Amino acid sequence: TAERKKTASNACDVGLANDAPTPCRWRGNRHQSPGPSSRAGSSSTGQGLRVPESSTHERASNSNVLRLCLAFGFVLVAVGIASSPWLRRAAGWQKQLAKDSPVSDESGIGVSPTSPTVRTLRETVVAALASRGSRAAVLDVLAGAPLEFSTFAVTSELPAPLSRYTARMAAAGMGTDEEELVDAILRLLSPSASTWPASLRSRLHSALQVSPQFSEACIAVGTSGASAEATRGLARPLPMQVVNEFTSAGARSSGWLHQKILSIGAATGLHLWRFRASLYQSMPATVVVDDSPAVRAGDCLPLRGNASVALRILGSDGSAGSAFLHHIVIEQPPRWALPRIGTSPRHFSVMGEPVEALADQYSIPLGSFEYLLAAPAVQAFILRQPGIPLRGLQLNFKGPGWGEQYICIYRLRAYSAPPPSCS
Repeated sequence: TAERKKTASNACDVGLANDAPTPCRWRGNRHQSPGPSSRAGSSSTGQGLRVPESSTHERASNSNVLRLCLAFGFVLVAVGIASSPWLRRAAGWQKQLAKDSPVSDESGIGVSPTSPTVRTLRETVVAALASRGSRAAVLDVLAGAPLEFSTFAVTSELPAPLSRYTARMAAAGMGTDEEELVDAILRLLSPSASTWPASLRSRLHSALQVSPQFSEACIAVGTSGASAEATRGLARPLPMQVVNEFTSAGARSSGWLHQKILSIGAATGLHLWRFRASLYQSMPATVVVDDSPAVRAGDCLPLRGNASVALRILGSDGSAGSAFLHHIVIEQPPRWALPRIGTSPRHFSVMGEPVEALADQYSIPLGSFEYLLAAPAVQAFILRQPGIPLRGLQLNFKGPGWGEQYICIYRLRAYSAPPPSCS
């Protein structure tokens, strides 16, 4: 019995004690930490027993399988990212931008590579957006594109959300939003990265080409009066007045009884009643020839269905006049300033009134046109030249325009001189 106890004690003293069951370790020195295990292969002391190597090989095999699975998973993830449409599209966009970085004559923007000063496409866009006229034209194109080109390809590529580019975007230098706007325009201008139709990209190109000097002159005319310096080289609009008997009545948003009650309330002179009546009554037709620029929503002549607006040319003294008309301008507020841009006119024709008009006053056809939404809000239309002076003209609008129940005409201008005009 003593020998068995001694043998057990010796077993706890040798290196196998480290691998022995826990009670065996308790019999050792409690203050001594157990040594590292030596069960990998044979004992490190040379006194222990040889441990089977099957468990070691099994663990090594499992580890290798795990490494292979992880490597295969990483390969699948890399292949999935590389084959994603977004990455291929971004790579194509960057390649196209690198290819088009010196702006060529084909793009219609900036200078050619042979010029002394060569700007990248990004520099050209940034410089164009620094001009108030070009910036307003670009925002008008972006805001009107979803309604005129009602396709997912057009809408999905616009800066999102487009509502961020509202009235506050009229001023340059908007930090992060400004960079996002530049990046969006660069994508839209690239044929390989954009799915926009070629005609729509061409309009965006044209919006970026507005002359800074020209736009500043037009802004000066609209805000500080028509000074000689500001209007130098610009065509001046002809003075006109509305011919009520050949102009359609303005559209109203309620019935005749409600209109009568509002008129009676407005006649009391109380501010509240007058303000409420103004919300339901149309502006007078004379608003379309007002000298002030169209910048406020609702400052227009609303028309329903097929409607007409007749204008008479005036002389410098306010009497009846005549002129050889060259072009007209429809001036609407900026797209981002309107709650419903679909109230803009669309298809219309222009008829001229000769000086010696008989029974049919507006008998000279001057052309048929379309006012576009994905374009600057102020648009000019070159008239057919009849070769005779005219004393008036009539614009015949076809409803319903761009889908709304009514259209709203803000300003109409007529010119006898060719452009440039503030259009």
